[in-house]
Amino acid sequence: MAMTVTERGYDGQASSAADLTFSAFTPAAGSMLVCVINGGGTLTVNGITGHTGGAAWSRVAQVLNWGGTGFAVNMDFEVWACFVGGSPSSAGVTIDINYADIVMASLFEVTGADTSGTVANAFGVMGQENGYDLEPWEVTLAAFASATNTTFAVLVQNDSTPNTSWLDGTFTVGTQRTQNSYQMQAAWLLDTEDNLVRANTDNQVNAILWATEIKASGGGGGGGEVSSTPLQSLGSGFGPARAARLNGVIQ
Repeated sequence: MAMTVTERGYDGQASSAADLTFSAFTPAAGSMLVCVINGGGTLTVNGITGHTGGAAWSRVAQVLNWGGTGFAVNMDFEVWACFVGGSPSSAGVTIDINYADIVMASLFEVTGADTSGTVANAFGVMGQENGYDLEPWEVTLAAFASATNTTFAVLVQNDSTPNTSWLDGTFTVGTQRTQNSYQMQAAWLLDTEDNLVRANTDNQVNAILWATEIKASGGGGGGGEVSSTPLQSLGSGFGPARAARLNGVIQ
């Protein structure tokens, strides 16, 4: 089954404890929702509610304090997901947070993903690069469980004049979201394995590029075949040297 990715909303705020909310919508039966969140080091996500007729929301990735030395606000990056049930209705999605110094969240609906196992099992290999002025930003991923699984990536940067360019021209690029001086943008390559995800920020900035494999239903390497390899750092995330490529899966 071919996969699709649809943006379902955005919410962001600065220096607030208010929950993040997304307007009501009706997702496709059996789809998966993916929420990417970036916030200050004070960010705590207590949980997410809405559209939990299938497997409940759970955190599938977390990168703490991805900013470099001298960064004004250390930022945390998180990815949450849930499975939609077989008879969805119109409903919103709410992220319960503690106080956060700047926070932004984007919500996506993925159809055709493998929902036969746990939520974590719908994701394969993951990787990231974070730090200061590492253009081009590059994430190297291990081989996918299936070459027909989807590549999904998110770039966050701290730049008052952003100019993001995804270097693999076949990526579908989502809306660039802005909160204060931060920008967050997702991009995806449907039903295709990309083991070297690259992007330019065109300025010297603090940024994080995160990428993953989303497994397809119907034999796309899913059914719980997530690697048990622990997340390992392959170098420092800061300084002039190319660094901080993390391969594996967050358990």
